Amino acid sequence: MKLIKGEFKEKLDLLFAPSIKAVPQENLTSTYIANVSRLTGIPPDEPIGIPSDQPARWMAVGVAMAIQENGTESLDYFAMLRGWGLARPSAGSGTV
Repeated sequence: MKLIKGEFKEKLDLLFAPSIKAVPQENLTSTYIANVSRLTGIPPDEPIGIPSDQPARWMAVGVAMAIQENGTESLDYFAMLRGWGLARPSAGSGTV
């Protein structure tokens, strides 16, 4: 998926550096992107927006990536929601 441009680009580039890819036997990047796109309904080339403006899209991408990496049996969706809550600016409130 194409990521946003602007103030977050440098940080996102570090997180999603194109030079850091799984070995071909482990993950085909194009298949990975296609599966995440299929699960989220977000086209591969569509920007996903700024997390604070589009939290549901970012959460969907995170869940889709977790499914791609681990399957669905071992996922704890409530833990993922709590993690998202901790990453939000209001994390000190203790609520999700």
